[in-house]
Amino acid sequence: MNQQISKSKEDAKLEKLLCFDYDMTLLDHATGTIPESAQRAIRLLRPEWKIIIATGRDMHQPESDYGIKTVHPDAIVEMNGARICADGKVLYEYFLPQKLMRQIIRFGREKGLCISCILDNVYYTTAPQRLQEFVNTCVRKDAIQVRPAEEVFGKRVSALTLVGDQKDARLLEEHFSEVRVPLFAKKRGADIIPKTLSKAEGMRQLLKHYGSDFSHVI
Repeated sequence: MNQQISKSKEDAKLEKLLCFDYDMTLLDHATGTIPESAQRAIRLLRPEWKIIIATGRDMHQPESDYGIKTVHPDAIVEMNGARICADGKVLYEYFLPQKLMRQIIRFGREKGLCISCILDNVYYTTAPQRLQEFVNTCVRKDAIQVRPAEEVFGKRVSALTLVGDQKDARLLEEHFSEVRVPLFAKKRGADIIPKTLSKAEGMRQLLKHYGSDFSHVI
């Protein structure tokens, strides 16, 4: 009995984490906003929970400012675990190996795929028109600054994306065994993710930071 009471007290001290995906979970793409009902729920839960966003997005780009300012997350697992931030600090950051990044971009160019990334609010891509159409449909309505994908060679890039369908995603996975390419945005695009990364692995690292465990995550 005493052991059970002790364990209950110990569990009560562990941080509780409330984890949300961003696109099509918090952010409604149809309106471009986070519903007031979701905002109200977060405000009510915040006193007892750490509010976490776990997403494939780079939440540090200007297009995601609205989400950060609206939700005020305590921590973010972004780009499928490539960057983990908590309490205003970067806990972990991953960059694609230069060789792999170059190979994927060159392969995309050769096969007519739309391979892209974003750095400092500039989009780098192998297919500018397709990227612009996708961004205007799923991300933002204004014009974007676009440069050739090859200009990121030598730069630190955490994530690449594909604008394409399941066939394009499978082609990449078949050619590059190091990555997985799960579809998002109603199967119009996909993240190109090294198999060592995932949102779940990012959450594990975040839980270590907070001294908690998955039994305290919703």
